[in-house]
Amino acid sequence: MSNPYQSPQVGSPIVSSFAGGDSREYLRDVARRQRKVLLAVGLNFLVNIIAAAANASESAPLILGMAVLAIGVAIFSMVAMFQLANRVYGMGAAIVCTILMLVPCISLITLLVVNQKATSILQAAGVKVGLLGADPAAI
Repeated sequence: MSNPYQSPQVGSPIVSSFAGGDSREYLRDVARRQRKVLLAVGLNFLVNIIAAAANASESAPLILGMAVLAIGVAIFSMVAMFQLANRVYGMGAAIVCTILMLVPCISLITLLVVNQKATSILQAAGVKVGLLGADPAAI
């Protein structure tokens, strides 16, 4: 009799059902995309802190530069969210999640839900997930 509390192994039917084929490549892909989303969150926080300092200085070129940088980070965040949601939930949900990224408070909830789903998929496969996601090279 096997241990019912043992985490699923890579060759198990649970892990194989995620990708319908090569589960290791699927898990690596989810881990890479999750890292991109977490990087986007970190960049977003950094840009917001720098933008607050730029607003305090009241320098027009600095404020304009921060606005351009903020738009670039927002686009990167939306692309990263689309890629992860597409891999985890499918195309329809990925489009909805990307549209929800345009709404300020809802975008954070969307981000947390999609990130949690990716984390649960990786943990169900027995992959160790840390603060910056799972290491794709370790899968």
